[in-house]
Amino acid sequence: MLIPRLLFFILLSSMLSDVAFAADGPRGGNVCVVAKKDGSALDIVWVTGKAHPYLALQEAKQRLHDKGYKVVFPQESSNLRHGFMIIIRADYTSKRGRPRVNYGCGFSRISPEHAETLAMLNLTGHAWDWKSAYGYKIIKQSRF
Repeated sequence: MLIPRLLFFILLSSMLSDVAFAADGPRGGNVCVVAKKDGSALDIVWVTGKAHPYLALQEAKQRLHDKGYKVVFPQESSNLRHGFMIIIRADYTSKRGRPRVNYGCGFSRISPEHAETLAMLNLTGHAWDWKSAYGYKIIKQSRF
């Protein structure tokens, strides 16, 4: 009987923390948006310091559309007011012999190293054929 009550209180507390966060709303708005074609990234735009991630997303998408890109994809977003951002770029050849360019974007309140780890995980999630052995380079590192 103690276990079900404990699970109930854990569930209730997690629900209440989500409600408290939702009532406050996001603290900030940061986003990375990528223009892609045929599995390879053509360009990336990032926006930080907005009041809400949606506002950052709209601005980043518009910047890419202004450059002439029609198809853009949100790569990563964050509601942190302050933190670290790292954007990485991987240039590699796929297993089918096609040249690829893909990006990873990470936002962290902890450290630049943590943001880089998150960027690598983000890259892996959007470029399934990328392997860490292919490497990457940091193209943007900032504190916002």
